[in-house]
Amino acid sequence: AALGLKGGVLSVSAIDARTAQGRLTGQLGLDGRGALALWTADLRWSGLRLEQWIRQERAAAAPPWVSGQQNGRVTVQGRGRSTAEILATLTGTARSDLQGGVVSQLAIEAAGLDLAESLGLLVTGDRVLPVTCAVADLVADGGVWRTRTQVLDTPDSTLWVDGTVALDSETMDLRVVVSPRDLSPLALRSPLRLRGSLAHPVVSVDKGPLGRKVGTSLLLGQLNPLA
Repeated sequence: AALGLKGGVLSVSAIDARTAQGRLTGQLGLDGRGALALWTADLRWSGLRLEQWIRQERAAAAPPWVSGQQNGRVTVQGRGRSTAEILATLTGTARSDLQGGVVSQLAIEAAGLDLAESLGLLVTGDRVLPVTCAVADLVADGGVWRTRTQVLDTPDSTLWVDGTVALDSETMDLRVVVSPRDLSPLALRSPLRLRGSLAHPVVSVDKGPLGRKVGTSLLLGQLNPLA
């Protein structure tokens, strides 16, 4: 990288870094001429191997939760006297995609609350599913990241994520919806909610859809036990 300082403006340009078989390029800037410093970032990454970049502790014979080459770009800016203030005022966009990826089938079935297939995989061993499409498109405003599009598609299921991550309070409110392509007798298929702090998120089941499914099951059971 090239480091420059002129007239109260610090720049780190021509960044070229290599990690996890991938490449990071772009530039950073810090403008200290105003009452509040302005921080800017325009970074791109390509060919980043997720299985090398993300720590994934699993049994010796189990495959990584997710692997593949990730590409993306983030363009943001924020103002403040500290890192916390800058993050709390971030505006910008971020987008990434996964190429040649595979994902744990157990993770997909668990996200879809498919009890039958999850138990089966725990007995026979986890397998990987090819990722046919994985895209995340986010926008930041006032330190809050919102999902415009976040989807992961496999031959088994399609997983959608929507919601927000607030950097000022370090909290999240996300919903995960799984659309399966198969029929399973013990699949609850209710959305998952991820809430709470980033350090200690709380995972719960969306009770609305689950309650309707249980109510329908009880009604059908009164008509015919096989239903």
